[in-house]
Amino acid sequence: MLVSNRGVFLSRKALVYGLKRYNCTGISVKKIILALSQMELLDEDRGGTHTTKVQNVRAYCILYNELKERYEELRGTEE
Repeated sequence: MLVSNRGVFLSRKALVYGLKRYNCTGISVKKIILALSQMELLDEDRGGTHTTKVQNVRAYCILYNELKERYEELRGTEE
């Protein structure tokens, strides 16, 4: 995992590890990535892969500020 001002970069292995670690059975990485992409919470640079390149490695980049804004909208707790 890498954190930058753009967002949080995660590999597929890191997502799978997190799902297993916190017993999130029944949720696939594919569904999570598709949902984040549809909500425009991923920084994507290639069509269809939902990934971006960071340090010569393909990773998912979850846009932190956009995710935080969406979360606050859903909770109704604008700061």
